[in-house]
Amino acid sequence: MRHSLRFRVATAANSWLRRKFLTLQRALRERQHTVRTLRLFGLLPAHKQLTVRPSDFFLVSYPKSGNTWLRFILGNLKSTAADPITFANLEARVPSIYGVANSDLLTLASQRILKSHEPFQPEYPRVLYVVRDPRDVAVSYYHYQIRRRTLSEQVSLEHFVGEFVAGRTDAFGTWKRHVDSWLGARQNGANAVVIRYEDLLSRPVETLVPALAELGFPASEEEVRKSVEISSVAKMRKAEAQLGHRWTDGRTSRNDIPFVRSATAGQWREQLNSSSVAQIQDAWGSTMSALGYDPGP
Repeated sequence: MRHSLRFRVATAANSWLRRKFLTLQRALRERQHTVRTLRLFGLLPAHKQLTVRPSDFFLVSYPKSGNTWLRFILGNLKSTAADPITFANLEARVPSIYGVANSDLLTLASQRILKSHEPFQPEYPRVLYVVRDPRDVAVSYYHYQIRRRTLSEQVSLEHFVGEFVAGRTDAFGTWKRHVDSWLGARQNGANAVVIRYEDLLSRPVETLVPALAELGFPASEEEVRKSVEISSVAKMRKAEAQLGHRWTDGRTSRNDIPFVRSATAGQWREQLNSSSVAQIQDAWGSTMSALGYDPGP
């Protein structure tokens, strides 16, 4: 009798697990990643449930501002030349809080480097915040959302800019509110350093070395120089072509549109019409000026 009861209990448990597995399998197949299903299997990204450690180092930015490039650079500072950062190991070494479960992040050793797109978070102990000209952000974000299949190609860039300025393109609010939150935190004593994407492009070593030193991230000028070389745009493009399909972002994105696009400054001059430029400058001119971006007339 006791053996029979244990058998029935085990059978019921196996049946329950099978039903849950089939539910997850169906959700993944139909891309219906419900919070309930993902939490059940411990697959819900850390995000707001993130356990922050005092030794953590955060790379923060508004989306499409150079965060992934910085992940490669800082990740390569902690890697060997024979085993550099690729799109296949990026989430394991410099994980995004939106792509990895908190339980998995807790298995990483101390001195974690984490990617975030959150506005000011007082619990983040050290932050390297990268900001980019919002006119270029708009162009890059437009192409990225088409790549991610979250925006139809039938939607014009002009229409997208209107949504972008209104803060309706994602859950992070407007570019201005996001940037202002970190600029204000810096002014009020937060352990955060703000750097510009454009300075990274033109003077990467000179921009990164003092920023990392201020945040207590050990890296010599020569080490930063080598990491920047290993993380060049050309090498990132090659890495994407070879292993981009193994990256979380690449698995559900269009293969005909690369993640690593122009990686330049000023592309907005060729792609935005005067009305879109005026929308951005009129809305966020004061913050742009504070950062050295000419807001126009």
